Amino acid sequence: MSLKSSLKEKFGNTGLWKVARRINGVRKSLLRYVYVFGAFLLGWCSWDKLKAYIREDTRTMRKGWAQYEGREFDAPTKYNGKRILTLDEANKFIGDAIEAGAPFMAGRYGNVELNATWRVRDDGKGFMAPYKAALSPMCSNAGFFPEDKDMMMKFAMLMRQSTYQANIMGVWFNPMEEWMLRTYGNNPEYCRLHSLDPYVASEP
Repeated sequence: MSLKSSLKEKFGNTGLWKVARRINGVRKSLLRYVYVFGAFLLGWCSWDKLKAYIREDTRTMRKGWAQYEGREFDAPTKYNGKRILTLDEANKFIGDAIEAGAPFMAGRYGNVELNATWRVRDDGKGFMAPYKAALSPMCSNAGFFPEDKDMMMKFAMLMRQSTYQANIMGVWFNPMEEWMLRTYGNNPEYCRLHSLDPYVASEP
């Protein structure tokens, strides 16, 4: 058993373990800030992207603290200046689109996939943050294969292109989600992630 596993088994249910996890999370977050700011200095990342990362990562940390403290996250009501649809509004929007019979796309970004995609440089010629930190979870969590840097780059570019086709996107306030939708989307509608599930609407 590894040291991490042994410590988790002994202290996993204690406040000390929770604090240690939060400290580790802050360490990783600060390291990402260093990489993103460095990429900006090298011209690999736009000023708009840098500002978006700071704003959206800060929002995600607030979301994490709210969950840690057992309180509800004060989620945004707008994305890119556009009101986020209610559960029933999103359900009706999707239902009407299906009945219309025209090509239509409702989707959402997976957290792991989004984390891999935003790391690509603006010019598409490499990664602005270490790719291995994103590639490993892509394979172990998201079912991506093979574990290859070039293939992950192709996946990220496909994600960019596919975003333009989305008519409605479920959002859950992860870092760079709003920026990706603003930069590569075609003015889609937005709804909360759970609103994509028809069975929770008042009239599925």
